[in-house]
Amino acid sequence: MYDFTCKKKGKLELTDLQVFLPSEVVVDEGEDAALPCRSITAGQRVKSAQWRRDGEVVLELNPPQVTYGNDFESRVSISSDWYQRADLSLTIKRVHLRDQGVYFCDVDKTERHRSAVRLRVRETVPKSLTSTLKPTLMPTPTTSEVSGLGTLAAVCITAVVFLVCGLVCGWLLKSHCSTYLSRLLRRFGPRDEHHDVNGASEPLSHRPPLQMNGHNPSTTSQADV
Repeated sequence: MYDFTCKKKGKLELTDLQVFLPSEVVVDEGEDAALPCRSITAGQRVKSAQWRRDGEVVLELNPPQVTYGNDFESRVSISSDWYQRADLSLTIKRVHLRDQGVYFCDVDKTERHRSAVRLRVRETVPKSLTSTLKPTLMPTPTTSEVSGLGTLAAVCITAVVFLVCGLVCGWLLKSHCSTYLSRLLRRFGPRDEHHDVNGASEPLSHRPPLQMNGHNPSTTSQADV
């Protein structure tokens, strides 16, 4: 409670300013909400009680008459024994998103009472949309499947290793055989000379030409003499 002094045209006026820290009620859309408001009524004459939101009447009680605000009729109520229980809590059925806001409870009696409640409404997602957006879970592989995959991987790796080893061995064998054959050809291959009876060698390029009958011309001429 704050007291303010206002000076206007030489007159002083005292004004009371009440600051409320509203309590908070949170419900899901479509559920019922109970906004608390308790005030001592024993031994006091209650002239009226009123619930407002954004300056508009939600429910007004002028015993024994009850007035409802627009869009709240048949959806809001207070306990029928509110006077005996000193309980003027407001019940809102099937709350909508538009129902959220700050509600004020004012009780006009011997000692005036005011309280505030902030209503928050959580939006609900339709079940059909929830099932559509639900992530698809991948099946967990069983032990046998994991074992089979491990065996297949081991077989593939072994095959690759053997293939590489085979290629390397084949290349080495081919290289070795090629070198060995080259050495044999150089050692035992045909030469361009022949040996006579005395062991002297004569190049094949200097052999006398043969006649058509296969005799040497020098031999033929000696025979004729």
